[in-house]
Amino acid sequence: MATAGYQSKVYVTTTDTGPTSSDLINGITSFSWSPSRAKLDTSVLGEAFTNAMAGKSTNDPSVSALYLPADTGQGRLITAFGSGATVWVHFSPDGGTACLKVGVIVLGYPLKSDQGGVVTAEYQLASTTAIGTSTAS
Repeated sequence: MATAGYQSKVYVTTTDTGPTSSDLINGITSFSWSPSRAKLDTSVLGEAFTNAMAGKSTNDPSVSALYLPADTGQGRLITAFGSGATVWVHFSPDGGTACLKVGVIVLGYPLKSDQGGVVTAEYQLASTTAIGTSTAS
């Protein structure tokens, strides 16, 4: 998957440790991660302007991939869906060793098939930890 001219990488680990090449998710067609924060309205009635403060953040990534259940990374997501366990998603935007990571639970993985018979999975993830960093080896 190319990001900003680089070959980005997405890994899945079952423990909060740095990923290795065996933790890669293969067949990725898209990856999205939009960390955001809730906006809380703190305005008092009668004020001329709206006041706001930052609320809780969400760090929910999503992964779409060719459906390869035998792939180690996708297999971990499918297993985590079945058990409800937390797994860690590590994202290297430039394909290097520096990664952003977040612990997630898998909410679902709808499967879709196109007219050519290509099956894709859209892994729906919800964060359980704050964003951190890791180093791939």
